[in-house]
Amino acid sequence: MIKTQDLTVSYDNQVVALEGVNLELAGPTITGIIGPNGAGKSTFVKSILNMIDHDGQVFLDGVPATKMLKKVAYVGQKSDIDFNFPIKV
Repeated sequence: MIKTQDLTVSYDNQVVALEGVNLELAGPTITGIIGPNGAGKSTFVKSILNMIDHDGQVFLDGVPATKMLKKVAYVGQKSDIDFNFPIKV
């Protein structure tokens, strides 16, 4: 379960990216987060994972998210591809 209470994120204390987001997702589930560029999708996920500063509360399975982060995996979007990296798929 993911739950947010009054989740707010602002950049440079000027630009508000998310304001007062209250959400509860009961699991297990597959949920998509959709919206146009700049809508706050990545900001939302990064705030849940405590990767960026935020106000409000985030809970994972009823426990504050900061205490559950070792059980969470995140693969961020990358626009750069290093074609010289020695890997074959």
